[in-house]
Amino acid sequence: MRKIKLTLLIVICFLPNLAWGLNPNYIPPPTYPKNLEAAMIDDNNYLGRSEFLTINRKKDKKINITFYTDNTHMLFYGEPTGKENGAYRYLGENYYGEYITNPDFPDDEKMKGLIEEKDWLPLPWINGEVIRSLERRKEPPICENKPYDGDQKYLANIVQGLLDIRSQNFQNSTFKDWTQYVHILQPPTNSGWGMGRMWHKKADGTIWYISVPLAPRCIFDPVVPNLYVKSIDPGTPVETDEVGNAVYKAEIGKKYTATVVFGTGEIRRDLDLALLRPFVAGLHEINGQAYKGKLKKISGNGHISEPVPEYPDRFTEAKSQTISFNAENSEITATFEWTAQRGTTQLIAAINDGQYVPRHHEFESTADGKPADMTDNVKKVPIKVAPPPDLCVKELKLHTVLTEPGQVYTGTVIYALKPGYREKVTAKLGLTHNGYSISSTEGKKLDQSIVVFDPQKPETMIQTFSFKFTGLALGHNSEIVAKIWPQEPTLKDINWQNNTRRVLIKSHVTDIAVTSI
Repeated sequence: MRKIKLTLLIVICFLPNLAWGLNPNYIPPPTYPKNLEAAMIDDNNYLGRSEFLTINRKKDKKINITFYTDNTHMLFYGEPTGKENGAYRYLGENYYGEYITNPDFPDDEKMKGLIEEKDWLPLPWINGEVIRSLERRKEPPICENKPYDGDQKYLANIVQGLLDIRSQNFQNSTFKDWTQYVHILQPPTNSGWGMGRMWHKKADGTIWYISVPLAPRCIFDPVVPNLYVKSIDPGTPVETDEVGNAVYKAEIGKKYTATVVFGTGEIRRDLDLALLRPFVAGLHEINGQAYKGKLKKISGNGHISEPVPEYPDRFTEAKSQTISFNAENSEITATFEWTAQRGTTQLIAAINDGQYVPRHHEFESTADGKPADMTDNVKKVPIKVAPPPDLCVKELKLHTVLTEPGQVYTGTVIYALKPGYREKVTAKLGLTHNGYSISSTEGKKLDQSIVVFDPQKPETMIQTFSFKFTGLALGHNSEIVAKIWPQEPTLKDINWQNNTRRVLIKSHVTDIAVTSI
């Protein structure tokens, strides 16, 4: 295994007991653990149970750690023991009190030939000869209730570990289900080494063993298949410019639904693709700042999670969503909603890119092991946002300066759509006399009427109406109010200040007074 100095750290950390087996919701942190506490949290999260505690209260042993130069590590309880000729036979103990053997300790007898060609004792965790061998060595017995022995999901870890430390005696030339021969002392995790042990019976009847490192998931090559964003459709109307480029147009204040397609390629090794959970995001860029939308899966062979912490091994408010594929060469389609704003510049879709979402893996590879194209991990769509229409009450004119009770008067109101907006606009009109609706001279009720302004029909851009109203009782002034509100395609207006006009007409008052007698 990797040669590096031993680093011992002790911290306090209490974790709840979780279910046996690998945690189906595990998300690898973007960076490898750099201290004991982070390694404990990440390893326990990976396993889905509290295998690693600050103190093993059953054995009263403190937990320690060894860090290796490739950012991997190994956890164990207690201190190294059994020093002979400058090396320790045992690195420490596991959670169950079994000794964890040191793969760098010299073999009791020099290995000859290939490991895969030798006869190893099957099912050593229940094998009587192995049990008696441990008794002769005065070692703790094998724990009967460990959940890892015989589990084929650790086969690749065993093979990689043997290739890593015993390449001179192991070529994996013939298939063998090593999970039936290796007793797992400690399970591997995402970046933590596990350790196993298997026994061989010699012709003279003696039993000897070799240590079998179980490689962490992070050192497999490739760890990640080629991931990509296939497409992003912002869900807005699209036009083609003079050079043939698609131009997506949005209106301020209007909500749209974008559609994104994420995909994955093949992998070289027979790894569990479901363990791959890279971060994904659909983003709305406003004034240079990218804001995440909530992705919702609508089809495909896989799953998109709820927002989760971006750094599972530390406290943080930043959250993103993860994606998991159930098959190679598959795609997942998702949507997210966004609302166009004045500063909207583009929509972005990203997967495992390291800029818009955390990148949890050092690299991606194609099926033949070559580095994958990372430029397809992000796609951007420029958005052209049209300002809302500028509707206005252009003029409100009354054909009198005073009113008399019961007299009918007329006026003129002009509503308009100012030049610059190129879409058809439906608007609602308002025209009241002291809060009561006013009708046109032709008898049409103008208040709450709906009209259409169409830039393709210039005659509709300015609309004039004559109206009538009746003077009120003496001393009661008349206030005429004209308003206009956009309805379709937007409820927004670029300048609400010119959407209303008011005119106040005073009532004619006769003042009779006695000046002298």
